[in-house]
Amino acid sequence: MTLYELKKKARKAGIVGNGGGWMNIGGKMIQGWADLAVWLDQVRARLPWNLAEIVDGRRVGVPTLSRKDRLEVAAGLLSHDPICWRD
Repeated sequence: MTLYELKKKARKAGIVGNGGGWMNIGGKMIQGWADLAVWLDQVRARLPWNLAEIVDGRRVGVPTLSRKDRLEVAAGLLSHDPICWRD
């Protein structure tokens, strides 16, 4: 996924940069889109099985994820399928 695609998907999920390019993702502060991409690569290996199914496309239907949980945000951004965001 390119940074442009990541930025577009993140904005669709309601993630926008605050002053200085800082983003608050479930209580974790990340600065810049490149750092977000690096963090997503690190988190991908640690996702629980239910979120890994969403990322791999093995989940049937449209999952509903929370913007307040950083692992659910990571799964939603890594997924190629549509995601429904609550809260």
